[in-house]
Amino acid sequence: MTDDTTVGPDGPGGRVEPVELQTEMQRSYIDYAMAVIVGRALPDVRDGLKPVHRRVLYAMYDGGYRPDRGFSKCSRIVGDVMGQYHPHGDTAIYDTLVRLSQPWVMRAPLVSGQGNFGSPGNDPAAAMRYCVTGDTRVRTYDDGTLLIADLVPDASPSSVSDIDLKVVGKDGEPVHASKFFHSGQQHTLRMTTKEGHSLTGSLNHPVLCLTAIAGVPLLLWKQLAEVQPGDSVVMLRAEPEEWGSATDLESRAMSRDHVPYVAAYLRRYGARSKQAASWLNRHNLDGLERWERDRPTILGHLTEEAAEVVWPLVDGRFYYATVRDVVAAGVQDVYSLRIDTPDHAFVTNGFISHNTECRMAPLAMEMVRDIDEGTVDFRPNYDGRSQEPVLLPARFPNLLVNGSAGIAVGMATNIPPHNLREVADGVQWALAHPEASRPELLEALLERVKGPDFPMGALIVGRQGIEQAYRTGRGSVTMRAIVEVEEDSKNRTNLVITQLPYQVNPDNLALKIAELADSGRVQGIAAVRDDSSDRAGRRLVVVVKRDAIARVVLNNLYKHTDLQTNFSANMLALVDDVPRTLSLDLFIKHWITHQVDVIQRRTRFLLREAEAQAHIQRGLVKALDALDDVIALIRR
Repeated sequence: MTDDTTVGPDGPGGRVEPVELQTEMQRSYIDYAMAVIVGRALPDVRDGLKPVHRRVLYAMYDGGYRPDRGFSKCSRIVGDVMGQYHPHGDTAIYDTLVRLSQPWVMRAPLVSGQGNFGSPGNDPAAAMRYCVTGDTRVRTYDDGTLLIADLVPDASPSSVSDIDLKVVGKDGEPVHASKFFHSGQQHTLRMTTKEGHSLTGSLNHPVLCLTAIAGVPLLLWKQLAEVQPGDSVVMLRAEPEEWGSATDLESRAMSRDHVPYVAAYLRRYGARSKQAASWLNRHNLDGLERWERDRPTILGHLTEEAAEVVWPLVDGRFYYATVRDVVAAGVQDVYSLRIDTPDHAFVTNGFISHNTECRMAPLAMEMVRDIDEGTVDFRPNYDGRSQEPVLLPARFPNLLVNGSAGIAVGMATNIPPHNLREVADGVQWALAHPEASRPELLEALLERVKGPDFPMGALIVGRQGIEQAYRTGRGSVTMRAIVEVEEDSKNRTNLVITQLPYQVNPDNLALKIAELADSGRVQGIAAVRDDSSDRAGRRLVVVVKRDAIARVVLNNLYKHTDLQTNFSANMLALVDDVPRTLSLDLFIKHWITHQVDVIQRRTRFLLREAEAQAHIQRGLVKALDALDDVIALIRR
């Protein structure tokens, strides 16, 4: 089939050549595929970064968001990246920023985050900024409630002002606000609840919501653009005159106050016995008034895990309002605060809001070290108004240390993270033996790099998959959780999971184990609970029935869950903009070649600088030899 669009020689487009449709489709597909491969999905073997990662790090360096300076709002950094280097929407940029900061994803995080950057489980990262309109009230500890626009009444658009203010945090505690942001004009949404409360803010302003995931009630942040009618939003309970709300939020629960999803969860998962299950089915469990009156009785019928899940939801701190509608509110001036707490949360119009801040991690400075000394090439950015680096100097082997994952057109990469000391030991051997052949280098590296070093810990079972991946660029690495067998105070055997395989979601794993136990596919499980905390670390506890054998239960869990899983290594990277599957020795050789080039270019740059300075010094020496003539010349 030919698409013949030939026009006369005097036509508007001049000569037009007929092109086979199949040929044009092939060419267009190849162009698109290469654009995705080179410009989006695969890392460069030299610095280990995809374009969006590179642009984020360079924008943070160029903008001064460095480890020796204070944290800055993520929205400001995202705006810099999008405005100068990556005009493809803020979502991809912020997701990249979050990933670079997560220690369970990155073996050596390149961004230091402050605030809620998510968790290995189902908790998402907070929105990069909160912005509310000027008529939003902020609860302070000293001055009652104030309009946020009145905190700095003379603030100019897109400005940052220092403030010293004590406001109310997420749990009603006093928190310190140190910065006031006038974020200019943005499109806004107004959320109104059935109870008469309302909040107006930017589309990505986050509010705390109560939702159910796989039947488990959880507090999650949602952006205003994601909130739907019928959602339950969380409000901090307080006296009505303090909030000026349309509906009184009394400090004591009323009969109409209820907590969604709690009753269904407890009746399905929470009973500690058959008698308790019968009792739970006969009584109201989602009314806050009943929890205040009969708390000991209710808790006596629940498992420890269920009590830990629901108690923060029913302890009386929060009121759960039902969203009536979310409507466009036009373009308005919006404002926000910097809260000096880990979660950056505070209360506006009774709703709980927060955001995230970040800066470069100390190790990230090694990625850009010497970049101002001519070590890498620069090219025009997307609009030609500024320059961006083609790649970064990357003074440590980032691709092997942090790994990479990505899906391109017709190919994918999945490179595991490694221990920096082991990789550095291998690099030192390669530098000390430049005459070594490829097989000799590979064998030396296999002795020094023992295998992937996954940030979540766990065990690697066997070395065959590791060696295959290092020799051929492809292999399957079997990972297994670390499980300890303990006895509790009731002499019951517990399987305590302390480390999980890489990229395994602990929340989904707990739900999967509970479902297997309920369905009978895995016998011998009495209960599952998550005792994890910042102090104790990861502790997912599986209580084994008294008549069951712990080792048999554990083996069944290995078989049916992600307690044992495989990491499919596909060590694909760009070499001179061409995707190549590389063995371990080639990763090291390409990085060393890049470092030699960086050092040579830096040396030439410093030599040029020194020669220019020497030229000036030689001129000064000649001027000293003819000082009288120079003085006379100046006087004339």
